[in-house]
Amino acid sequence: MALVLEQKKEAGKKETKSMALLDEYLKDAVAVTNSDSIIKANLWLSDFSKRPRWEEIDQKDIDARYKENKEKLKEFSFKDRAAYYANLKSKDGGKETLIKLGIVMATAVAASAISPEMGQIVAGIGGAYFGSKMVAGTIGEPKTPTQLFSTRDYTDLKHEQIALRKLSHHLFAKETKEIQAEAIKRGILINNQFGR
Repeated sequence: MALVLEQKKEAGKKETKSMALLDEYLKDAVAVTNSDSIIKANLWLSDFSKRPRWEEIDQKDIDARYKENKEKLKEFSFKDRAAYYANLKSKDGGKETLIKLGIVMATAVAASAISPEMGQIVAGIGGAYFGSKMVAGTIGEPKTPTQLFSTRDYTDLKHEQIALRKLSHHLFAKETKEIQAEAIKRGILINNQFGR
């Protein structure tokens, strides 16, 4: 009886062109951002999501996958989240952290020129941020192969989540521009009411 129900479920679950394209998009997005830091993943996926090829994906499919992705992320441990925050999987996470440290120090020096108290506040905030990165790196460092795979899976899911958000924003912006262009054609929109 259970086998028959499983077969009916599988038969009833038909994949649309949009869903197949979304699967391909996410597979490619994770491959593109495989060992990148959070910031680099955001940069890559901003451009990647704007390819015309992905514009056939339905928003409802994106929303459903985002919800599914969010549920999967809840299953991971604090250690996996800490490793992601500390950019442990990233090849150049340390370089990014050093660049940020330089920016914070320059800001602290500039703030000190205005007011010594302000300089101390900026330096304190910067110190807290970098301290949290170091603690996260220590806590999140995988010690066993199982932990390493778990960290990789979490990172891939987070990059999927970023990719879904970027694609959703791109499709919304494209739809807004199309509506605006149609309104201008019809003479409905005299002044640019969308703020652009």
